[in-house]
Amino acid sequence: MHGTLCKFRWQALIGVVIAMGCATPTLCAQFRYTYSTDPATIEYDPATGIGSTEVVIRLRENVPSGSVPLLAEAVSFSLSHDPALIESAVPTAAGILLTLNGGSGPQVNQCTSYPSGINCGWVFSILNQSPLQFPTDLEIGRFTLSTVSAAWMGNLTGGTALLDPASPPEFEIPDTVALGNDSFPAEWDFAPVTLVAVSPSGFLRGDANLDTALNVADVISILSGLFVVGETLVCPAASDANDDDAVDIADPISVLNFIFGGGGAPPPAPFPDCGGDPTPSGLPCDAFAC
Repeated sequence: MHGTLCKFRWQALIGVVIAMGCATPTLCAQFRYTYSTDPATIEYDPATGIGSTEVVIRLRENVPSGSVPLLAEAVSFSLSHDPALIESAVPTAAGILLTLNGGSGPQVNQCTSYPSGINCGWVFSILNQSPLQFPTDLEIGRFTLSTVSAAWMGNLTGGTALLDPASPPEFEIPDTVALGNDSFPAEWDFAPVTLVAVSPSGFLRGDANLDTALNVADVISILSGLFVVGETLVCPAASDANDDDAVDIADPISVLNFIFGGGGAPPPAPFPDCGGDPTPSGLPCDAFAC
């Protein structure tokens, strides 16, 4: 019942009848239109599980041989995904749809996001004022996909999330392209969504406590790691302040000389900007500052 109500609400809103049949049996024999998504990658921090990306939606008419592209006036579509892995935001019109109405996009815009997907309808030509053709894969919209942080926190290997055609009852809006009082069914061609764990990998030379600053607290951190039982250096590579491939008493002394004007030279790179080690020494680093 929910899906039926949702469908009629959508039909009433856009002011056109989305017919469930086609103008001729020939047009019904195959999908006249194809919605698709571009391949997308979500980079997330495994420490928090947080990440997001923008997904591009495209539309293409599968023009039969000997025919010309039709003039479309409205679109409706829906999709779903695993709500335990990713979350979707409300789509926005983009690409060719933003060439209409002075750049404001469709005349009627009704899109909704749900925990497990989205549905959307755009009317961009009322009374045949500005119909569009889709002879190739043209961008029509974008939406943001975000990780469900609890699903990816601690995951260092990444994974894949799939987009699928929507399932009733929540998303029972047909995948169609409307032309006046006729509509043509559309299929989906989903690209996978790849999730990649990306951890910070840089540091500031001498920044032993990884607070992205060089001060006396770093001297204390190095001395504690060297001489206090039970204390460890979280990033020996950063604690190697003089870049001699070892962490010893010379490192806190070099930091003190630089901080307090004792004639000490500034630490070698990465310094004064945070970054990767240009002279890797094999010293470990279990955590990074940037």
